[in-house]
Amino acid sequence: MRIFLKGKALNLVLSAFLILVLQCGILWALEDKNKVYGKAELEQIKEIFINAAHLLYPKDKDIWIKVLDKDKHLLGSVIFTSPYSDKIKGYRGPVPLLIGINKKQKIIGVSLCPNKETPSILKVIKKKGFFDSFTGVFWKDIEKNEYDSITGATRTCEAIIKSLKLRLNILSADIEKKLETE
Repeated sequence: MRIFLKGKALNLVLSAFLILVLQCGILWALEDKNKVYGKAELEQIKEIFINAAHLLYPKDKDIWIKVLDKDKHLLGSVIFTSPYSDKIKGYRGPVPLLIGINKKQKIIGVSLCPNKETPSILKVIKKKGFFDSFTGVFWKDIEKNEYDSITGATRTCEAIIKSLKLRLNILSADIEKKLETE
């Protein structure tokens, strides 16, 4: 059975369809993207803060994101190296990181964000405790320490070290500038 619409009926159907498409587009555009990204970030942050339940985003994107538990008590803070370190390349491209600190400003964890590095190499790096070498370091002192690369993963390890140092140095310089102007 074929239905042919002509004249006013066709215009009415097309108008209704167009209104529906526009409404969906407007709703999508107004959707709070942070809720979608926040969920993904929270899952990754749980690799560092197991009890993380809430994130408190600062107004200034260059400052730490506060991590809270289910009762909204401060657990610590996190910051991403990307986009600041995106030009630093590992074996197959940038190696973006998530850096977590405790309330005493010491690094308690470094987690890899999605990247294109070889999964088997990343597994070796994790297994050999490469990320543990940053644990316990006061974040402002990261530049003072030397870190050894893992044999067979030198480029990736060097990119991780450079990304971590670059991001924390930029953050430190930004904080000092803000303190000078206040």
